[in-house]
Amino acid sequence: LSGLTPNTPYHLHVLSADGSGNPSVSADQSFTTLAAIAGQTTLRVNSGGWGDVVTDASGNVWLPDRYYGGGNVSYSSDIIGKGPEFGIYATGRDGKNGDFSYHIPVTAGTYTVTLRFADPYYSSAGQRYFNVTINGQQVLTNFDVVAATGYHLVTSRSFTATATSAGYVDISFKGILNGGLINGIEIVPFAAPMAAAPTIAPVSGTYTDSVAVTMNCSTAGAT
Repeated sequence: LSGLTPNTPYHLHVLSADGSGNPSVSADQSFTTLAAIAGQTTLRVNSGGWGDVVTDASGNVWLPDRYYGGGNVSYSSDIIGKGPEFGIYATGRDGKNGDFSYHIPVTAGTYTVTLRFADPYYSSAGQRYFNVTINGQQVLTNFDVVAATGYHLVTSRSFTATATSAGYVDISFKGILNGGLINGIEIVPFAAPMAAAPTIAPVSGTYTDSVAVTMNCSTAGAT
């Protein structure tokens, strides 16, 4: 699980089905995420963004672009789903003229790093793909934003990273075809769940097909 809020109660259950569609639901499991370490960094960067800050739908503030090396600013007014987050996705930093990276200062600790994407230029899959590394570990390989979400649509990917000994989160974008791309970078303290793994009650009968499993997680008390 990723993207959870520190020191927050959640409940979780697992839905599963075999290849014939026979369902099974685990018992509800409640847990509370660990509190963030005092002083950990929370930072949101509007990549390629102009001088104004952007406030997203959740009230979070995104700062103008910073901590980058290389790359070019991109823009499209055609990103779908404008709303309050249009300013995040309409602008971006891309690597058409060379690879680029971010060297972001953070305090010691483990973080959830969420990368936001919306391709401003390409309308079909296979026209841009790139690799992404965080602190030297490759987390995306041959990533194609349009293939992942569609033309002018938005998507995001989240990863867990620990600050380097020097106190940074380093993110590198290496173009394979037509350069890398990033629209927004969100770094928040990692919220580790405290819970035993849920037990899945088996469905009676003989299973001869593969099993599909879905995990649903929401704040405790939510319907």
